[in-house]
Amino acid sequence: MSLSLLKQLGGSWKESKGPLRLDLDRVQAGVNQYQKVNDDRWTGLFIRANPVYDNGSVSARPTISWAHGPFQRLKLTANTTFAFMLPVDGSTYTLLINTGTGGFTGAWPSTVKWEGSAAPVLTAVASRYDIITLYFVKALNAYFGSASQNYT
Repeated sequence: MSLSLLKQLGGSWKESKGPLRLDLDRVQAGVNQYQKVNDDRWTGLFIRANPVYDNGSVSARPTISWAHGPFQRLKLTANTTFAFMLPVDGSTYTLLINTGTGGFTGAWPSTVKWEGSAAPVLTAVASRYDIITLYFVKALNAYFGSASQNYT
């Protein structure tokens, strides 16, 4: 989180003799969740300022725009060939895919490199969820992907 965004959200920062410390007690708008670990000092911090963007029901050839955020969901209504646009170097993106009525296939851009060199086969069972995680490297013009599948 940048300092300017932190200030826009109502937070503040202060430096001490130790590491940089952030005061997020007043941060509310735009931040879905934060966790303060240990009351005396910040030993851990998790901020999720990006809600999950809902692409709705998709079919055929949806283009997923990362400008909507790094966390996106969609529901399949047909066999689907995915396309992606506007990635940021070094970013990780997550797609939550609802398998809809089931039996649909997914095809991925050639820029996606999969663990084990094989693209995952989407879960064929209806109303299940597959999670696709992609890490983008601009210098290689490639996403590195992995899948966690068949969630109920």
